[in-house]
Amino acid sequence: MGLSKKLLPLRTMVVILTAAIGTVTVSASVLPFLTGALGQKPTGNFLLTVNPSSLTTMQGGSALSTITVVSVGGFKGTVALYTDSVGGSFRALFANRTLTLKVNGNSTTTLTLTAPINVTGDYRIIVTGTASVQKKTISSSALMSIMVSSNSDFALWASPSRVTQNAGSSATVVIDVDSLNGFSGNVSLAAMTPFGFIAIMGGQNPITLAAGGTVSTTLQISTMTNTTLGTYNITVIGTGKQRVHTIAIPTTVTDPIVESLVLTGLSLSTPTNLVLLLQNTGVGQVTLQTYSVTDKFGDIWSLHSWAGPSIAPNTVVAADILIGSSCSACTYTGILFGFQQFSLGQTYSVTVTTAAGNRFDFTVTP
Repeated sequence: MGLSKKLLPLRTMVVILTAAIGTVTVSASVLPFLTGALGQKPTGNFLLTVNPSSLTTMQGGSALSTITVVSVGGFKGTVALYTDSVGGSFRALFANRTLTLKVNGNSTTTLTLTAPINVTGDYRIIVTGTASVQKKTISSSALMSIMVSSNSDFALWASPSRVTQNAGSSATVVIDVDSLNGFSGNVSLAAMTPFGFIAIMGGQNPITLAAGGTVSTTLQISTMTNTTLGTYNITVIGTGKQRVHTIAIPTTVTDPIVESLVLTGLSLSTPTNLVLLLQNTGVGQVTLQTYSVTDKFGDIWSLHSWAGPSIAPNTVVAADILIGSSCSACTYTGILFGFQQFSLGQTYSVTVTTAAGNRFDFTVTP
């Protein structure tokens, strides 16, 4: 049995069914129309990625990641972005909430996540992009993690903030530990000293802080008589609840015997012998070892093997400063025969050095 035949216009789609054979015939002149009527599958897709995928921040803090969408299989179109958080109410802000893709292209934006001020821990964020292709929705998602740490903390303070002490003595420093943003718990303290015969003894350790409180402990810094003179940094380290803070305490070690000389008078004994009256205002014996004399032209007489006087504390001693013919052991530097004797009314610079290596400069006018 067959269907009756009827003449159809040329531009009309013709479908002839033969029941006996079971075939379907499609007019070639209207094939494009039929293809559109039957529909095509959406072409291509896209892939969404995040970098970095693991973030860290503090309570109330923010962290940033880059969102990239890539065209796959010839996809082109607009991708809309949104987020879902698992277990926390995070504020999500895209620099661009929609991205436009060209065929086989890519596009990027940034995502800023802001943590609530009342949460801590590890959370998951799902970033999803969606697009519509021929009335169908396609999507791609990526998983992110964000670790939120408590912003409670502690602070270290030293009083005094720097120390000056003589070799062979001790000094005490108070260390205050303050709770910040509700921090509570134990803080362990440690001290580091440079090599140089410096010892540290501490007080209470660890200390226990209450929220909003302050606890003080003491450090005793001890030096030895053979501690090298100079300035050192004593480092105090506090550790508590994954928080680490350090403070440096500059410590200057000085010579316990302080030398000090004052010129109290002078006289010209001979044209080649200038007598200086020097007073020891320090706390220890001072022995003079070298001297030099410079005139206004820069000519210099110096004696490096001077058996100078020793001056006891609070005493005045006369020191002979010899030049020219009066000092055969002296060294002369300058214009030949330019500076052979002292002249009244002329100004000279005299430098004396002690056995301890301390230098004292005087300007004199005979």
